[in-house]
Amino acid sequence: MKYLFIVALCLVFSGSSFSQGVAFGYDAAGNRIKRSSAADLTPTIDINALLFAEAASRDFVLNMYEINNVETSGLISFRISKISAFKITYPLTSGTSNVLGGVANQNSSWDFTENANFVIITSKAGIKIAQGGKAVVGFKITRNAGQSANITQNITAVIVGGAGGEVNSDNNQAIVQVSTL
Repeated sequence: MKYLFIVALCLVFSGSSFSQGVAFGYDAAGNRIKRSSAADLTPTIDINALLFAEAASRDFVLNMYEINNVETSGLISFRISKISAFKITYPLTSGTSNVLGGVANQNSSWDFTENANFVIITSKAGIKIAQGGKAVVGFKITRNAGQSANITQNITAVIVGGAGGEVNSDNNQAIVQVSTL
């Protein structure tokens, strides 16, 4: 039975090899070639402090990393949940966000829209994230007036499934908790 399983595996994976999680095939001449694969985007959120006194505000950035070593294709879109104790705003032009000593953002490359629940951010036509690269989008979060102390809420960023041609949506969310003092 063990040998039958090995033969079955050889038949299934003949003409293929796997190296560091990347699938390879072989062309008609026997040359090893990388199979077509898709970009994989994953976000992180950077912010200097998580506790907000009355009227306090601070910058935060969303970093979007391409981790499958494949350049994105098509529009890239993500959303940030609006939260009741805080207001999230954003500059429409690129600049420096006051995070970790100053981080250059690429806000000019993105279009921003809003609905009742989300800030929606979509890349402008032609904007891509290079293989192994990242995009940085800057925001400001401000504690709303009249909010009591000890409120904890999540800044939640979600990359829209299929954004930039990606197919792995298992790692498309970043969450950071912020609280009122």
